[in-house]
Amino acid sequence: MVSVRPTIVLGLACLALVLGVVPFAGLAGVFTIVLAVRVLRQEPRARVRMRAALAVSGMAVIVGLAWVWVYVEPPRRVVRGQSPVVLAVVGNELHSEGSFVTGALYPWAERRELSLASHLQASDSAYSLRIEGLHDETLQVDSVGLIVADHEPSVVLVPTTQETVVAVNGAVESLGPLSLVDAVVDGEPVRTWTVRFPRSNGTTGATRALLVLEARSTPFADEAFARYLGTMGQSMDPFMSWVTKETCSDACRQEVWDDETARLGIALRVSVVGAAAAPQSVAPVGAGGARTFAVLVDVPAGDGPIEIRLMSTPRFWDVARATLAPDAERRSYVTLTPALAELRHGEHVEDARELVSTSDRRRVALHDGDSLDLRFQAPPLAPGQARAIFIALRAHYRVPTGGRRFLNLPVIGAHRSGLVSLPRFASTLSSSVEKPSPDSATTTSAALSTGE
Repeated sequence: MVSVRPTIVLGLACLALVLGVVPFAGLAGVFTIVLAVRVLRQEPRARVRMRAALAVSGMAVIVGLAWVWVYVEPPRRVVRGQSPVVLAVVGNELHSEGSFVTGALYPWAERRELSLASHLQASDSAYSLRIEGLHDETLQVDSVGLIVADHEPSVVLVPTTQETVVAVNGAVESLGPLSLVDAVVDGEPVRTWTVRFPRSNGTTGATRALLVLEARSTPFADEAFARYLGTMGQSMDPFMSWVTKETCSDACRQEVWDDETARLGIALRVSVVGAAAAPQSVAPVGAGGARTFAVLVDVPAGDGPIEIRLMSTPRFWDVARATLAPDAERRSYVTLTPALAELRHGEHVEDARELVSTSDRRRVALHDGDSLDLRFQAPPLAPGQARAIFIALRAHYRVPTGGRRFLNLPVIGAHRSGLVSLPRFASTLSSSVEKPSPDSATTTSAALSTGE
């Protein structure tokens, strides 16, 4: 038998590895392994090259087998993630205080969010909360706290998008209903609400004001996002976790978050007509119910009405109400950390107080069937005072990406380059989720309907 030249065998092994990017082509490495073994027997002096050929051929075979696994593994169903819900424990009853950190699907997207706890009441001088694990998801809780702000009964306190608490005094309604227009701007579908406010009650001559919104993200937005990720392949979850490491600084995380939310079109953008400031982005608010929050905006000089525009991807946001109030002093408050935090896995109970008392990236993981029970000592309330309680949750959650197998690199590249986008993808979908019932707290007027 004529021996095969060692250099040719090594070249064939390298070619098999390079061709491994093509499904199953790496299995040609089995052939080069056989050739390398034969050459090694015939020409012992070529052992260095043949050992290299065997190593390269082995890597090619591994790549080829990886493609076998990719095509054998069944595609996962697309799961519409549900952002974590915090429950108030009042006696023997549980009341939803809304969903939090919507869209925080990866460690780099983890954020802290404040929301008014409208149902929470003290029992035995303590407040009790519960967070439950959800099906198909893994919730990673970094910290949970309560912000307690005592105030005069005539004052209304709301959280801001900057995680502070402000008093809303002298808020004025708009001059007319919010007008809604759908259009295409720079190739992207955009929904714009326009609202005009009289310049009165403290806003005359002011340079800043509080835009108080009652709004929520929609279930359709969650559904469209899940389907869009599904087009990129079910390995997106480990891929995104690998791209942005856990060691990424807070500034790095914020930069990635701002870039991705802008690219995906999931934020609500707030701009004031005539003001020099750039539009502000409001992170998604859970679809579980409308939430009231304030956005500090710059207003132009003058005596005329103040016109504000809210922009989002069509059907991604519901805006139920908008009012404008003078900018006010930030209210002082007391931050409560858990006096008790019990993580329950079935019959097993763990003390998680140390893990969830501070934001230090030491997290508690909740899976389906798990629960985290928290108890906070209630400070005394002074006579004649009212109390507002806000839940402060810092967390992220993981939802297995469904859709096609492995990674669809062409679609990922098209997304990064702007050739495809979530807003354009969503415009082709019809929603399969149920609309809110007429008596729901999130019901909006016909002028504010989602158009689904």
